[in-house]
Amino acid sequence: MSPGEHEELRRQVEELLAKGHIRESLTINKITVRYIFPIPRLDDLLDQVSDAMVFTKLDLKSGYHQIRIRPGDEWKTAFKTHEGL
Repeated sequence: MSPGEHEELRRQVEELLAKGHIRESLTINKITVRYIFPIPRLDDLLDQVSDAMVFTKLDLKSGYHQIRIRPGDEWKTAFKTHEGL
């Protein structure tokens, strides 16, 4: 990210913290299951989709605000920035 993008990220996180939409997470790492699997090579991914008939493009801008979370399950969600979890 560029310095300007980092600053915008910091601004948005602070705004969401101030509004109470997010909070600092200290517990998610205790229950996170480490997924150990090699990242697929680009050639292999392209081979897998070469015969596909349908492709989807999703716009996830501001997607954090688009998913409903059952009350009481908020602790299961987290995102990580360069400033931490």
